[in-house]
Amino acid sequence: MYKNLFMLFLCMLCIPLNAAQRTKPPQVTIFFVIDQFAHHYLPKLNPFLKHGIKTLLEKGVFFEEAHHPVAVPETTPGHHSISTGTLPKYHGATYNSWLNSDYKKIRYETDMTPHGDILRDRQSRQPGASPHNTKVDGLSDRFMLSAHGDPSFATYSFSLKMHPVIACANRLGKAIWLDSQTGQFTSSKAYFEALPDWLTAFNKKHQTEVTKPFYWKTAFPHNSKAYAFAHIRDYEHAAVATSMISDPKKPVIIPGVSPYELFVRSPQSTQFMFSLIRKAIKQLQKEGKKNLLLFISLSNLDLCGHMYGPDSMECIDIIYNLDKQIGDFMNFTNNTFGAKNTLYVLTGDHGICPIPEVTAKKGYFPARRILAKKLLKEMNELVKEKYDLEDFVKVYEPTFFVLDQEAIATLNREVMRNILHDLKHYLLNQPGIKKVWTRQEIARLPFQSDDLEQFYKNQLYKNRNGDLTIMTEPYSLITNYEKGTSHSSPYEYDTHVPLVIYRKGHLEHKRITDKVWIPQLPHTITRILGIAKPSASPYKPLPGIV
Repeated sequence: MYKNLFMLFLCMLCIPLNAAQRTKPPQVTIFFVIDQFAHHYLPKLNPFLKHGIKTLLEKGVFFEEAHHPVAVPETTPGHHSISTGTLPKYHGATYNSWLNSDYKKIRYETDMTPHGDILRDRQSRQPGASPHNTKVDGLSDRFMLSAHGDPSFATYSFSLKMHPVIACANRLGKAIWLDSQTGQFTSSKAYFEALPDWLTAFNKKHQTEVTKPFYWKTAFPHNSKAYAFAHIRDYEHAAVATSMISDPKKPVIIPGVSPYELFVRSPQSTQFMFSLIRKAIKQLQKEGKKNLLLFISLSNLDLCGHMYGPDSMECIDIIYNLDKQIGDFMNFTNNTFGAKNTLYVLTGDHGICPIPEVTAKKGYFPARRILAKKLLKEMNELVKEKYDLEDFVKVYEPTFFVLDQEAIATLNREVMRNILHDLKHYLLNQPGIKKVWTRQEIARLPFQSDDLEQFYKNQLYKNRNGDLTIMTEPYSLITNYEKGTSHSSPYEYDTHVPLVIYRKGHLEHKRITDKVWIPQLPHTITRILGIAKPSASPYKPLPGIV
């Protein structure tokens, strides 16, 4: 009897010990954010994935129904959802850019003050960059604030593009991106007084990497079943009619496209960036940084997707290459930090609409390209003829039209109401357009949280939206471009992205089919790390994790 009681006592002592071991936070958290990584790629390409993406999908906690709750899911709002856990109507980064009072684009990251000066080895007239337009704190801020001055904490954000990396670094992290002017990695004074020596040394060693000829080596032989898909070599409606993938023994050259623009669209660009990140990790270890939060935004799929579309061989092969590159990098980080001590997150900042003409070729005939310049011309002709107002509709930005604010100030309410009625009537009679709202209507109308119409309200922010907002029919795209594609709708193909959280021995081997929202992710990660969530995040943690 006493022996049994003694054994029971020992078992009771073991319970809190094991619980503590299970809940001990990881020291290293790594986000892989694949720009334009739509969920609709997975059923098609999953049989051919063999490495990092495959490992995460099969071994991690995989959320099969993860969505961005916005109507124009671009890079800037997408990365902010991943970082701040809230919506554009709170964090303010509504789109990649918006219009000032002169109808000129202001990019999210633009900072004209000395605080945002880009760190280059030569003078530049280009504006600076900082997160000053982000109105809330994010994961990187919370992580560094939780350190309470502990010098072993560090958070870094890496990308080929400027705006996603700043969206994730927030104010207290460090942002590093590839400079399109110099072809070297850089940052701004918002993050460093001067580029660190290790980064300068890396740039010097690899100073010709971006501009030298490169060869696109596909992940599989060209005749492999991995590329046996309809329209994979259909370039009729691509923004560039020449493929980047041809003879693997010849360098990639397309007349009219700069070497830099070709490089950042290739698998080589992400391999180049992973080399930098390995260098950064080794340096951080030397500096005694043991508690790390790293954001890795992988941009080449997005840069290629706009040009060639998601059905293209270029986009499909980039995903196969990313699979291998992420796998190799995970082997490096597992060996460096220990697999059980590293938390991985894989997701996308938005999806992608297939090229409308290609969708129509597949048999979905309602798919259509709607040229914004045609709409602008005919809307202005209507207002001129009926109200004698010149150039009243100023510009189209996905997914809204901006009207002449000076002219509006001179009109009485009845005339303005009639103009809006006529413009809405014209737009609603255009094939492919489903709904049209004024700014006041969309702010006033009641929608449920998961209504597609609510996604437009989620992106309302003072002085950063238009006067007439348009919702298209599925697979219809209002665009300023006659070829290529984009992501500017609340539909599945634009908002549904993969989401995986994985930590060996802790968070693994689970598939969750509940519909979840990407802004739930930061609160989930802060729970895992045992720190406070971003202050403006209204979302609960993801189910099945904490």
